[in-house]
Order: sequence, then C-alpha cells, then structure tokens
Amino acid sequence: LNSGHIVYTLNNRLYIRNLKLRNEREKTLLLKELQLFRNHFNEHIIFNFLNFCYSHIHKHSKEAARAIELYSEMLRFTMNTRPDEKVALKDEINYIHNFIRLKKILSATVHVNFFHPRSVPEYRILPRMLVTFVENSFKHGIYTDPGRPVTIVMKFEKACLVFLVKNAVGIRRVNERSGIGLENVRQMLDLYYRDHYRLELRQDNDTYTCHLRIDLGYERPAGEQPEATTKEKIKKPVDVHLYYNRRPA
Repeated sequence: LNSGHIVYTLNNRLYIRNLKLRNEREKTLLLKELQLFRNHFNEHIIFNFLNFCYSHIHKHSKEAARAIELYSEMLRFTMNTRPDEKVALKDEINYIHNFIRLKKILSATVHVNFFHPRSVPEYRILPRMLVTFVENSFKHGIYTDPGRPVTIVMKFEKACLVFLVKNAVGIRRVNERSGIGLENVRQMLDLYYRDHYRLELRQDNDTYTCHLRIDLGYERPAGEQPEATTKEKIKKPVDVHLYYNRRPA
C-alpha cells in the first residue's frame, strides 16, 4: 500500500468516527429538548383537572364531554410514550383518528378522508410522527371545502410504509416556513431511519402534498453507518386513495 492510500483510509475512518459522534450528540440534544417539554406538565394534576371538567360537563353537553375524552386519550398516549421508543403502528393510526374526531368537534366544518387498510401489519414506528403531517395540513391548509377535502393515505409495499397527505392551500402558504414540528420530524427520521426513508414536501399551485416513505423493517444499528439506500428506488408520488378502504372517523 502506498502512503497516499494509507492517509486516505485513515482520513475516511476519522470522518466516519466523527460522523457517528455527531449523530449521537444530535440525538441526545433532541431527546433532551423533547423530554424538557414533557417535564413542564404535571400528569397527575392535568388528568385530575380533565376528569373534573368531564364530570361537570357531560350532563350539559355530550359533545364537549366527548372532546375532553378524546383529548385526554391523546394526551395520555403522549405522556406514556417516549419520543425515541417505537409504538405499534395501529396505535399511531388510532391517534390520527382521534385527532380527526376532535377536530370535527372543535370546528364547524371539516372535510377529511383517511384511507388505510383495515388489516394493519404488526410494525412499529416512532410515536406521533405521522400525525405531525396531518396537523400541518389542518394548520396551514384548507379543510372546509367539500370538493377538496384533506386526503390522508396509508399503504404498504412489503416492509415499506407509504404515507401521503394532500390538502388545498391558500396564497399565504407559499411563503410560510416549516414549523418546529416538521423540523423535529426531519431530525428524528435522519437519526433513526437514515437512508431508509424519503420525505417529499411540495406545492403545486394550490395543492400541498406530503409524501413519506419509510422502511419499517429497518432497525438502526447502534453506532453503525447505513449499508444501503432505498432513496433511488422511490417513485414519484401518485394519488392512490381510490384503492384503499375508508375507515369512518
């Protein structure tokens, strides 16, 4: 081996080592930020308060009581899960359904379709990741037009999850920047799925589309760099919602 090859090999190893350390530091900082957010809440007081509200409201307004019940269920899921520990995919789907149900109670008019297979594979995923894209569609999009409802599609291609969210947008959406929720999701995807996911966010005229593809069969080896990438295999997003069962929200 010549000296140039030896230097190149050593530099490459040093680069990989530094990259591993940087990834671990970023992961630690992100988890600390998320944990700090959770620590601001006193779980015991919060749920006692919600139970108090529910017991005094349900006699007068079944709808308001239902809203408290849905919010309590969503909050309990949030408090009982760690951002770095995967949950059953069916639990994440249920969280999305609860979000939609709550949104329909809180808003006068909501038009949304959520399509996914009735039988969901036994995969696990980082919690509250998919719902972030759904929340974003309601926060920045138009959901009151019955002719252009928010459309959420979930399908599976072997071990790959394909998640599509499409919504109409107004003129203001063009100049808006991604919120902290989307940035956190990007960081978590980078840390836990590396080259085994692809996220596309795009706007075509007055339609905003989120297209996420994750290899749920991939388990990130501790301190090890990815061996392959699936990004090149991902095709252009297509409108596939007609092929999936609709589960009423």
